[in-house]
Amino acid sequence: MDTEEHDYAAPAAADIAAAQDSQGALRLLIAQRALYAKAKRWTYLRWIGFSVMGIVAPPLAVFFPKAAVVVGAVAGVWIFLSRTIFKAFEGKLAAQGAAVQEDFDRLVFDMPPLATRVPRPTPEDVAELAGSDTEVLDRAKQGGLLGWYQLDRDAAGTVCVAIAQRANAAYSERLQRLNARYWLTVLVVWTVVIVMTSMIIGTSLTTFLLGVAAP
Repeated sequence: MDTEEHDYAAPAAADIAAAQDSQGALRLLIAQRALYAKAKRWTYLRWIGFSVMGIVAPPLAVFFPKAAVVVGAVAGVWIFLSRTIFKAFEGKLAAQGAAVQEDFDRLVFDMPPLATRVPRPTPEDVAELAGSDTEVLDRAKQGGLLGWYQLDRDAAGTVCVAIAQRANAAYSERLQRLNARYWLTVLVVWTVVIVMTSMIIGTSLTTFLLGVAAP
């Protein structure tokens, strides 16, 4: 097989800038953002449920023993739903969002298709998520999607592609750090509340350690 068929030449920075603000590219960006937003809802639902079960359930069972059976049953049902249905929806939507992002990059950087990512939304799904042709530009402006990649018009195309891909990685890293800070804040607040509650009602040290802190 001729290796020249797989050679890739990055377009000029001006061409990349024009391509990323084209209607087709904006439709993909809008659909990608919508898919990730839906995936995040399932993520938040899962983690909020786990947080409530992990933070509220143990103290509730200790301070109100009669509620232990009900709390245990609710926790079991939630864990089952979270690990099966909720996680499946979250994973599918996130994978579809990644597939649409990949299509956007291929379009903007004029890259040849190498493999088909699965699962991926159908063209009809993308059209429904992006809206009509008359809505695309307005929605892109409202969502701050124009000029998605910050480009140096004087830089070579290969440099622009490399910087854009690095920007994607940096954006993901910032989201992970933000998520870590959020859960650390929740943990600190929970610790303060539980310690104060235990002191107010006079919980013994043994009960506090085994029934509250350990879980």
